Amino acid sequence: MYLSCASVCYRGYAEDEVSAMLEHIPKTGFKYVDIHGPMTWSPQAIDVLDTKSLKERLSASGLKCSGLYPPGFGGKNQEQIKTHAKAIVKSASLCSELGGFHVVSTGAVPRKDHDLSVVISCVKQIIDLLPPDNNVNIALEPHYGNIIEQMEDYDRIFSEIDHPQIGICVDTGHFHSAKVDTIALIKKYKDKIFDVHLKDHKGTQSVAIGHGEIDLPSIFNALKDIGYNGTITLELEVKDVENAPKYVEEAYDLMVKLSK
Repeated sequence: MYLSCASVCYRGYAEDEVSAMLEHIPKTGFKYVDIHGPMTWSPQAIDVLDTKSLKERLSASGLKCSGLYPPGFGGKNQEQIKTHAKAIVKSASLCSELGGFHVVSTGAVPRKDHDLSVVISCVKQIIDLLPPDNNVNIALEPHYGNIIEQMEDYDRIFSEIDHPQIGICVDTGHFHSAKVDTIALIKKYKDKIFDVHLKDHKGTQSVAIGHGEIDLPSIFNALKDIGYNGTITLELEVKDVENAPKYVEEAYDLMVKLSK
């Protein structure tokens, strides 16, 4: 397993979450990072992302990129779906330039207003646009209240999509919020898991790793049981964001222990 930290951990701690991450992460033990936030989460941002400069900044901090977080799957209309598909494909190319393994995003629309067909349409367009030499996996992440939330959503998506580079990002926090049986999903989709966003929660609120309600040891054991050897990416969206650097350091130590 590769232990990684996402820039979202520093969202709100500093105006620029990526810069804050590059400053603090070298002190923690993490060697891999995921780039999230304003630098990647819109088609416009993906169009202007300077991978050469970003790679130099990562190298200067002694870090490697594990992945990017592009715009969401789907959209409010066909034009937006098409735009997002192109942006996700481009983000996979940019991720490859950075030496990363995956791009991860959730649905582009809320659950109450849309049908999963917008996600499926977007993913099919992504598959059509992917170059033959693409080596970056594309993972669909659940979000609480999002069009992608329940295990049944993945059942429907994968009943129509069968591609070796389209899979799942297990988000322990969002699955907990949505009352999804995370262990059962890991077992059911063991061959489609490309990334794990590791969170701890009290109810729907993100808290420091090891201080919430989620049975993290059981999740690590389930991943070991299926032979998972991908990334475990730390995510924090805590209320007391001023403590983010301390929480990231503590999380690394616990993640190392649980991954052994």
